[in-house]
Amino acid sequence: VMVVPDHEGKATKSLEAAGYPVKSAEVLAVQTPAGQGAGAKLAKKLSDAGINVEYSYASSIGSGQGMAIFRVPNIEKAIKALD
Repeated sequence: VMVVPDHEGKATKSLEAAGYPVKSAEVLAVQTPAGQGAGAKLAKKLSDAGINVEYSYASSIGSGQGMAIFRVPNIEKAIKALD
């Protein structure tokens, strides 16, 4: 299961205390209007900039908004590509 918690340290401590193994990875989270293909449009921009996406997933965060999560090798470069 992949999660993006507000407080990584607290989440890690709680999960480990409950006996779950925890692995962290830095990801890029992009808030976008929810809708079919929203994440694909962002992934296309990353691809056009030559940025490899290791994995991605998306979720609705309510009020017509979505959150796309991307694992990329260089977050700063990815942010510039999405500006």
